[in-house]
Amino acid sequence: MMETTLDWPRVGLLPVVRAAQAALTQGRGFSLVRLGDGEGAMLSHDAPHMGEEIALCLRIWFGDQADGDDRRAMARGLERAMREANVLAIPRRAQLQISMRYHEVFANLGRVLGVRRPLVGDAALHFYLQWSGALGALVRDARRLVLIGCRDVAGQFAAHFDVPVVQWLLRGEAQFPGAVDERHWPTGYARMMARIEGLGPGDLVLVGAGVLGKAYVAGAARRGAVAIDMGSVFDGWAGIISREGRIGTGAEFSIAHLAHGGPVDEAMRERLGAYLAGTNIADGMI
Repeated sequence: MMETTLDWPRVGLLPVVRAAQAALTQGRGFSLVRLGDGEGAMLSHDAPHMGEEIALCLRIWFGDQADGDDRRAMARGLERAMREANVLAIPRRAQLQISMRYHEVFANLGRVLGVRRPLVGDAALHFYLQWSGALGALVRDARRLVLIGCRDVAGQFAAHFDVPVVQWLLRGEAQFPGAVDERHWPTGYARMMARIEGLGPGDLVLVGAGVLGKAYVAGAARRGAVAIDMGSVFDGWAGIISREGRIGTGAEFSIAHLAHGGPVDEAMRERLGAYLAGTNIADGMI
């Protein structure tokens, strides 16, 4: 039977963390790019059956619809980030029951990647990096921490880690825009891509910027930085519940939790263990 993209073997958290740590130590670029339902819609933005789906995603991200040229430009940035990724985090098989947009991720993987196969992990790797406290170890190893997103959490990181912290703010999605008024696409995007040119080896770059954030991750890695797509975990750090049932305001989503190195009590360990049941992602780190 021919292997499909659904059958690709997936690594757990530990190989991802070790690869990122090695890249930081050696001054090499590294990128972790996550693909969810929104990315699935963008990858199939020109397919007739996806018209309503891509329009919905664009409204969520930007509050209005982008024209065809905009969609093509966004998709090119996403696809380049996928091709250059060291780790590509993709949805679980069970998520195919949630939305047709998840199907489009798997429908496009082979087309975009060709013969190249990066390390493949679970799309919720950003949660596991946070919950396990593994991200805290990466922060401590960095020459500098650069935060790209719509939540100003630099002060919290500076309070808990002895690492220089830089915050580059952008406008967030329509329902939770944050403090920046400038439109993310195309103005904020162009400005951020220019800023990224100043990154370099030893920088740890955490990105929470939706579908456009994948291009930021890839751009940072090309400059020699270690870049990780943390997505909506930024909202958790800021105490904003943007993903019902997934993003909360408990200790497991705090920056103090990262600094302490993982679950702080047995109740939290049990709660997170239940979420991870049936996956290989924890690798004993939670």
